[in-house]
Amino acid sequence: MKNKRYLISLIFVIVMIVMAEFTGEKEIIFPEVLSLAVGAWISDKQPWKINKIGLVALMTLSSTFGTCIVRYFSFPLIIKFMIALIFIGLILKLTQTTLVPTISAAILPILLNTETWIYPISVCIMSVIIVLVQYGMEKYGLRECENKQVEETEISKNQRKLETIRLSKIFLVTTILAALAFTSKNMFIIAPPLIVGFIELSNVQSKARNNNKKIFMLFVFASIIGMVSRVFISEYLSLPLWVAGSIATIGIFICFEKLKVTFAPVAAIALLPMLLDIEKVKYFPIQVTLGSIVLIFLAMTIFKEETMEVSSMSTSINS
Repeated sequence: MKNKRYLISLIFVIVMIVMAEFTGEKEIIFPEVLSLAVGAWISDKQPWKINKIGLVALMTLSSTFGTCIVRYFSFPLIIKFMIALIFIGLILKLTQTTLVPTISAAILPILLNTETWIYPISVCIMSVIIVLVQYGMEKYGLRECENKQVEETEISKNQRKLETIRLSKIFLVTTILAALAFTSKNMFIIAPPLIVGFIELSNVQSKARNNNKKIFMLFVFASIIGMVSRVFISEYLSLPLWVAGSIATIGIFICFEKLKVTFAPVAAIALLPMLLDIEKVKYFPIQVTLGSIVLIFLAMTIFKEETMEVSSMSTSINS
């Protein structure tokens, strides 16, 4: 059954890229949608605490907010980045959900200077498809039914303090690294999927922490196969972009099976080069490798056992 879920995900990616090429609107390509497919379709258990309507609503809100920042504000890039990060943190806190890919949806248009409304519309449509297909898979027995009702949980004052400290650490680390990345013109050191992965690994209760070395390998491989597919398949061989995207997607699926680790943010890294100019793509693996080294190391060292008292309201993901 899992092979069928892989196949459906691959077809979804192909259709998305074909539509982008057919219309000439590259903004239709949303790399994080593959992460959503990995979590909502391929994984046996969805890693986010959120229901189907909430997923569509928050992904749409986040992508719209990111687009609005680019369209209507002329702040420096780092300020836009910080505003988006704070906004998404507040939204996840207020809704008591853990859909961390919303961070990628908000930050990606800021990094790529995307102003068109096609981007949030595309994110909304693809999010609807994600939940509809997930419902179909559950109905016809391709995966177990999800029950992600968000419940209010009473937490102590000490737990709130610990959670505030954790979120402050996340904000501080990502902001400092973003400032360094933007200043050095190496913005993909802080690629949105890396931020998502960092937040997931910052949860000391996450099973993903036990596989941090494999996750690092996945990030590196995803960046390489994404770059090679974009440069060699699309540019050198002049084949359609959907062919390059397909090869990158298949490659990362094979890695999931070989390493026996499924980590959703990695999938988005493999597709991100499909959006980039060829000159930027060449240095993409180096930047992603540097960013993943720093973020994984910090996630494993500055988030210790004291945060285990934080309740399930934490904006973290067990993968």
